[in-house]
Amino acid sequence: MIWDGECGFCHYWIIRWWINTGDIIEYQKYQLAYKRIQDISIDQFKEAVRLVMPNGRVYSGPDAAYKAFELAGKYTFLTKWYATNSLFMNLSDWGYQKVADHRYRLFEWTKRLFGKNPRSPKLHWLNYLFAVFVILFGFSVLIAFLLKS
Repeated sequence: MIWDGECGFCHYWIIRWWINTGDIIEYQKYQLAYKRIQDISIDQFKEAVRLVMPNGRVYSGPDAAYKAFELAGKYTFLTKWYATNSLFMNLSDWGYQKVADHRYRLFEWTKRLFGKNPRSPKLHWLNYLFAVFVILFGFSVLIAFLLKS
């Protein structure tokens, strides 16, 4: 899996992928890989992640992500859906492009929602959601008590 080593968002999520896929996939920054792989231009590497298979086949963008999970034995249905369902493929490509276009802003959101350490993500948003629930529940009980009086 070849990715943009200068992108914080990419780095964060590559670590999460590695945790999910293990050593079955080798991850390398395109800044190092482009010299070794002449068939893919630097501009192409900048566009999307690339999964280069031992037989030379190259997967790109969401297809690379889905194939990586399939190789790890996880979410194997995604590769089939991507290959056979044009709606799913188009939505995946559109979503991937939106993330790619806004990855620096999304990196800030990623850190807010999951914490700064991708090796031990924290679900901060669940804490906020729970706090809102407790506050709303408290107000509901208070209002019910006041209305009953």
